[in-house]
Amino acid sequence: MARAEIAGRRQGQEVWARWIDGLVQGDREFLKIAGLDPGTRVEDPQAFVELVLGLLDEGSETVVLDLPPKPA
Repeated sequence: MARAEIAGRRQGQEVWARWIDGLVQGDREFLKIAGLDPGTRVEDPQAFVELVLGLLDEGSETVVLDLPPKPA
């Protein structure tokens, strides 16, 4: 199982988002801001992480990545 979990604050409010094997989960209102819905399929976990991190208050983020290495 590959996963990326992100927690932090957006405008002072605690939010979270998660990517597990291509499917997005998380705080519904926060995901809407990112243009996503729970259950949305996202193939690139790095793109998901970059999108979510760009929406969080600077310095508030916690990221846990458990991703297989990219093929050479």
